[in-house]
Amino acid sequence: MKKIKCGILHADEKVAQRFAGFIEQTPFLSLSARCVSPAEMLSACHQQQVELLFCGIEDDVEEIGSFCLSLDASIPVVFLSSDKHRAFDCFRLNALDFLLSTDPYHVFLTSAHKALQRLSSQSPETQPTHIYVKSEYRIIRLDFDSIDYIESYDDYVKIHCNNREKPILSLCSLRKMEAVLPASDFLRVHRSYIVRKQSIKVIENRSIVFNKTRIPVSKGSLKILQESIRICQ
Repeated sequence: MKKIKCGILHADEKVAQRFAGFIEQTPFLSLSARCVSPAEMLSACHQQQVELLFCGIEDDVEEIGSFCLSLDASIPVVFLSSDKHRAFDCFRLNALDFLLSTDPYHVFLTSAHKALQRLSSQSPETQPTHIYVKSEYRIIRLDFDSIDYIESYDDYVKIHCNNREKPILSLCSLRKMEAVLPASDFLRVHRSYIVRKQSIKVIENRSIVFNKTRIPVSKGSLKILQESIRICQ
């Protein structure tokens, strides 16, 4: 899966480093530019090095506002601030999202998924429909829509499919699987599980139910999961 090229514009070195670490943890993001001045970042954006911007905003609202107006409208901006009251200013600037500088990774990940959905809807590229995996001495093609969920199993993964009686065992880490699967279709709901969103039929007591199997959903992934599906209430 192609990674989204990210930029961080922030004058505080510690905050910039923290969010750089978050980007590095996220399989569908990569850090392409890290700047302390709007002029530097604008140059990076014009050179097409940045597709998603994480931008600090504190007492420099007017300067940052002018900078954002000069950006290409296709670049989503997530604002970062130590002051929760800056959120109003940010959404006036048509922000994709607003994060506090102290927000944990799972909150950051929710914003990252919002950006992924926004950019995926803009992209004209044809999305992949399948992947090849090694199992014993065979290489097997798996269509994405045949996969229900993937389970971590020591140094292997078990791939549970809706058209096979037994799961496919492949020597691969769950993190590598997460990196190659389209994040628009698959979601890591727990450190040991990835699920295909369209395969979800029942969610009960913070678990996804597949027949007799219950897959736990971590606290950090629950909000992302709820935002990924349409709930009529």
